[in-house]
Amino acid sequence: MPRKRRSSAEIALLIDKATEEIVREKGFSRLSIQEVCERAEIEPALFYRRYPEGFAFYVEKFIRDHDFWLSYYKKFPIQKLNKTPEDLTQILLSLWRQISEDRLLDSLLRLELQDTPLEAAVEVAKARENQTENLVAFYSKGSESPNMLRVQLSILTAGIQYLALHRGVSTFCGIDFTNISEQEIQTALTQLLKGVLK
Repeated sequence: MPRKRRSSAEIALLIDKATEEIVREKGFSRLSIQEVCERAEIEPALFYRRYPEGFAFYVEKFIRDHDFWLSYYKKFPIQKLNKTPEDLTQILLSLWRQISEDRLLDSLLRLELQDTPLEAAVEVAKARENQTENLVAFYSKGSESPNMLRVQLSILTAGIQYLALHRGVSTFCGIDFTNISEQEIQTALTQLLKGVLK
C-alpha cells in the first residue's frame, strides 16, 4: 500500500509533535534525530529535506518556537489581576505546576543553565524576561520601595523554579518537595506575599 503524501506543513507538525513528546519524556539532552524520525514516522531524508540546515538548526528553531513559559503568562493577563497576594500566589503556583508536572519547561530551564547554553535558549530567556517585565512592573507600581519589591519578586520566582527543578534530587531545608502538597505551598506563598506586597 503506498504511503500517503504529506505536505511540508504536515511533516513539520509531525516532527514538532515527536520532539515535544521526547523532550517531555527525556529532556533535550536525550533528543536524537533518529528517535524524532521514528516517532514522526518519517525517513531521515524527509527530515533533511524539510530542514536542510541540519538537526542542530532544527532544535534551535524548536526552542525559539516553543517557549513553554511565554504561553503560561497568557493565562494571567494584567487587566484581570488585582495586586493581591492571592493573585500572585496563583501565578507562582502555576509556574510550580508547569515546571514540576510538565517536563517541557523543566527541560528548557535546564538547557539554559548549562555551561554553554544554546543561542536559542539565551534568546528565549531574554524574551521571557521581557514578557515578565510588565507583570513585575504591575506589582511594583505604587510600592514604597519598587526596586526592593522587584528584587523580592525575583528571589521568589527563582526560588520556585529552583525548588521545582531540584525536588527530585534531595530535600531542601529539610523539606521533601516531592511530598509537600500544593495546598501547603499555596498557604506558604500567600503568607509570604502578604508581607512582601504590603
